[in-house]
Amino acid sequence: MKRKCFTCSTKKLRNAATNQVRQDTKHNNEERIEKAAEQKEIWKVVNDIISPQIKKSMTPNEDGKVIEHKKRNWKLIQLIL
Repeated sequence: MKRKCFTCSTKKLRNAATNQVRQDTKHNNEERIEKAAEQKEIWKVVNDIISPQIKKSMTPNEDGKVIEHKKRNWKLIQLIL
């Protein structure tokens, strides 16, 4: 019984968080469109909303230096343990 209640509460929290993210995204997009002065800028914003550019993959770094492959694996192992 407790497990079912836990599942229900986490589901409600997850749904509330998802809804908040959607509302914030919608509000942010509306602001970006309103701030665009020229039609060209408006279409740039609209195109960015419709098909966002995929960012490059993130490389792990430490103190501004890219972590080498072996060192990165060791850090991951330390985090797991």
